[in-house]
Amino acid sequence: MPNDADFPYFTLTNSLAYSLVSTHCYDEARSVLSCGLQRRNGHPFVVMRSMAEAIEGIIDLVQGRLGTALARMATASSYEWREQRDDVAGNRTSIDISRSLALYEANELEEVSRLLADSLPLAKSVSPPDSLIAAHVLYARVALIRGDREQWLRLLAELEHLGRSITLDRAVCSSWLERARVATLEGRLEAAEQALRAAYQHAQWESPEVSFHANDIDLPSLTRARLDIASARYKLAEGVLRDALDHASACQRYWRALKIRLLLALALDGMGERMAAFAELTKALQLASHEGFIRVFIDEGFPLMSLVFGWAEQHRNDMTTLGVVPAFVDGLLALADQSNPGLVLRKEAPAGKPSPSCEALTPRELDVLRLLSAGHSNKIIAEKLFVSELTIKSHLRKISAKLGARNRTQAVAIGRATGLIP
Repeated sequence: MPNDADFPYFTLTNSLAYSLVSTHCYDEARSVLSCGLQRRNGHPFVVMRSMAEAIEGIIDLVQGRLGTALARMATASSYEWREQRDDVAGNRTSIDISRSLALYEANELEEVSRLLADSLPLAKSVSPPDSLIAAHVLYARVALIRGDREQWLRLLAELEHLGRSITLDRAVCSSWLERARVATLEGRLEAAEQALRAAYQHAQWESPEVSFHANDIDLPSLTRARLDIASARYKLAEGVLRDALDHASACQRYWRALKIRLLLALALDGMGERMAAFAELTKALQLASHEGFIRVFIDEGFPLMSLVFGWAEQHRNDMTTLGVVPAFVDGLLALADQSNPGLVLRKEAPAGKPSPSCEALTPRELDVLRLLSAGHSNKIIAEKLFVSELTIKSHLRKISAKLGARNRTQAVAIGRATGLIP
């Protein structure tokens, strides 16, 4: 590049740095950015400095340093840009969307909503794929958290349409992954299976060699593992998650490793290995409590937060010794109470006794719940109890109604938390 070709040079530098981050070469990416920052010739340097800070913030985020990522991205957003050309504005939009990813993890939903409301229109025309995907998925999640399901559906449909129109499979896939994630958490497992099948038609981009930060914790394989856990296929999920955890750790993708540990804890608990599940939770909380990762927990819904509550009860007096910040755990459980009021009742219930809010289960319903907790399908439970599958389905509906559970996984979690089953 000629000496006066600053803006093309910075554009090339940013692209190379992004590619290095995506292929897990973080030190090389920082080196490229450092070389680029040595060219300080007027306005383009402001653009370069902002983008460099944002890319380094992305490195911090995927490596699990949320606090540092937030600081870097706040700095990147604070620079005053004198021009509003489309190429410059596109960089600014990408910075704000990357910052939204970090802010969302810190549960700063108001700021996320503000940034994305301003960024989304421009993201559709001038932003790179990660910004396009992150903006739509994050904004959709915030809408759903606030109870606006219509906007959630509209944003995902828009992302799918944009992905098809520009032949970006990852965008189409991401829209279906989000549908599958929510359907799984809501207990609509057949709908989740259908959505995941649609996602896998566009999932060729998932690769061990390349990682995209907009999908760092929203991969097809992790969405499949979540659905397998909800469907009581715990052993299958465990094997996939252990391999994924080894790979994420080797690539220093510690944000992803955190999400994997939480899913692994759920799989282990479903297999009846609660102490092993608590061990994974301890490792997850050691990172999360010091860095402030919140949504990575909350977004897994009731089953995980019930497990976190059980962990907190067991380790109430030794959290600090374990390297976990007690105030973070208390805050996390308080947030969970807002979306899962039943957790408050279980906190007040004596250990080993059902919450007084739970209507008593019949002996046969308890038998069904115990077999369900062991991971058996309706067919196997029916065979063991010498009744029809229709009878088992009827028992499950009554169990869910009495316990206030939305699905099988929640029924088991509530049964364990209240002492109805071991």
